[in-house]
Amino acid sequence: ELERNLAQERLEYLLVSSPGVIYSCKAEEDFAATYMSENVESLTGYKAEQFISGQNFWASHLHPDDADRVFEDLHQVFETEYHNHEYRFLFADGRYHWVYDQLKLIRDEAGNPVEILGYWSDISDRKQAETELQQAKDRLQAVLDAVPGLVSWMSYDVNEGRAYYLGVNQHLADSYDLPTEAFVGH
Repeated sequence: ELERNLAQERLEYLLVSSPGVIYSCKAEEDFAATYMSENVESLTGYKAEQFISGQNFWASHLHPDDADRVFEDLHQVFETEYHNHEYRFLFADGRYHWVYDQLKLIRDEAGNPVEILGYWSDISDRKQAETELQQAKDRLQAVLDAVPGLVSWMSYDVNEGRAYYLGVNQHLADSYDLPTEAFVGH
């Protein structure tokens, strides 16, 4: 009994102190949450009970531009047993945050879907960094495209013993009648 209680306390501590939220949900209809780790409150500002008792709570907090894609993609878990996706979710602070959602389908002995287990984490910082990186790449490309000469930038892969293009300006691509993307990696 003591060992079981200690194991339960360890598990609860791990779930609460983890940066990721652990959950389970129905493997049918609205995919309503059946369990949500308590640390969801520190991540989203919502109590775990709100996800479990609130009808369509999760679905109603999806970003309108992501909701259709998320529900369409959810059915992939029934084909592959696993699925992950990224989408925006309305946190209690009134802002949409990007979340990474990883799911695993659990089946009974007969192969029927029983529930979905999942892991959820806030990836807003990563998404912001990706956006900033893309903007920087776009600005650099615009500057290089304004250069009247032929410009390329390359790297060398020591393991493969070869050089390859990281990018070229539009003038160089036009001289070969190819899009700039055709050079990358070659």
